Amino acid sequence: MTARKPTSAAPEAETRLYAAAVAATEGCELKGATMPYTSINGNMYSFLDKNGVVAIRLGEAERVELGQIGGEPYVHESGAAMKEYISLPSSILADGKSAAGWLTRSLAFAATLKPKATARSKKA
Repeated sequence: MTARKPTSAAPEAETRLYAAAVAATEGCELKGATMPYTSINGNMYSFLDKNGVVAIRLGEAERVELGQIGGEPYVHESGAAMKEYISLPSSILADGKSAAGWLTRSLAFAATLKPKATARSKKA
C-alpha cells in the first residue's frame, strides 16, 4: 500500500511515524482526515490521537505482553478507558519494523471481531 500524507491534529513527527508503520503493514490502510486510524470490517484497530499517542487494539494476552514493555491501557482525554486498547510506546513507534509487527497483530485481532455496519455499507 502507498501511504498518503494525513492531515492530522497530532504532532507531525508521530503522524509521519504512524503513517510509515501503517504503510509497512500488509493489509493496513490509513484512514481519517484529521484523526488517522485503521479499521477492518467496520472495527477500528489503531489510531493516532491529537497528543501523538498511538493506540492499538489487541487481545488480552497481547495487551499484557505489550504492557510488559511499556504499553499502558489507553485512556481517552475524557477520562474513559477504551476497552481492548493499549498505547504503543514511542520507542516502538520509532522502530518502523517493530511498530508494523504490532499493527499486524492488532489487524489479526480485529479480523476476529464481528463485522460492524459502516456508513458506506448502510448506504448500499
